[in-house]
Amino acid sequence: NLPDKFVFNLGDINYNKNIPTLIDACEMAKVPLVLGGKQALEIEDMSLLNLMDISGPQDWLRFLFDIPHPEHAHYEKLLVKFKNNKNIFRLGYVPDEDVSDVMNLASVYCQPSYYEGFGLSVIHAFACGTPVVITKTNALVEIAGGASLIADPNDINDMAEKITKMLKDNKTQKELIDKGFERLKDFSSEKMANEMIKVYEGVVGSK
Repeated sequence: NLPDKFVFNLGDINYNKNIPTLIDACEMAKVPLVLGGKQALEIEDMSLLNLMDISGPQDWLRFLFDIPHPEHAHYEKLLVKFKNNKNIFRLGYVPDEDVSDVMNLASVYCQPSYYEGFGLSVIHAFACGTPVVITKTNALVEIAGGASLIADPNDINDMAEKITKMLKDNKTQKELIDKGFERLKDFSSEKMANEMIKVYEGVVGSK
């Protein structure tokens, strides 16, 4: 029951993931957004601090005065955006065996994060031949290696423009999909194994 065209995002909805900006950008680009991940579906139960979360005096104050945790404050904003928005589809947890199916159906995969440690879903999108839009963060730019469009994470207009370009510019879309397939070679299990062997040899040789 997914739309014919949609932007896909997979993962949690913590502050660093910048999902509110992605929602606004998709609205501006007039394209539905599909969110995969347990948190997006269960956000109604995550927005308030409960007794199990209390670990110190500051948490007690937040609990007593109903103040959201700083890292969770944006959940309230997300709840407002999710409410009655028919163009946002929250899938909840997507089993590993189904992720590729959804990724293949997606028109664009977008990772709008403020910061990331890696970005495995970007590699997954490359493998599925799904065009990718990322934000200008060190890890994502390095991982994409020129195989995606890059947006400013703080600029809704820029993100919407990059999503729209990827949806409508077939030439750019094809070029980046091809680059994505090439980029995958740098993350092959064989290459990673060879790199690990070099590390081990270096460690053994230094003793």
